Amino acid sequence: WVVRRVPRTGKEDKIDSLFYSPTLDLQFRSKAEARRFLDFLTKVDGNDEAAAMRLLKQEQGENCTRALCPNLAVTRGLCRRHGPRCAVEGCDNAIYSRMRCKKHRDVTTTPQKTIIGEVAVAEQASPKKK
Repeated sequence: WVVRRVPRTGKEDKIDSLFYSPTLDLQFRSKAEARRFLDFLTKVDGNDEAAAMRLLKQEQGENCTRALCPNLAVTRGLCRRHGPRCAVEGCDNAIYSRMRCKKHRDVTTTPQKTIIGEVAVAEQASPKKK
């Protein structure tokens, strides 16, 4: 195992210790997390760090409910790949918050307001009859 002491970017007086596994050089942010990984490493063959990491990830959260998907579930039992999509028309990105993706999360207009706005614009553009 390798322990690297790295100063924080914004605070020079703070130092973080990062723990790296010997074979795959996996990074752990705390000694407790590294010990938990060692427990899983003893459950598997003892040398297969990849298998131990898969077991650790599975314990941390539920897997996606789609068949043969190894990703962790994020929303409604589904991972980001299989989960709900953005509510903005034509966007196929996974939702981030408020049924919108990261690209559209700050958009404040709703589809109803957009339609009303289009109707209002269309009415203004048409010539008035006398």
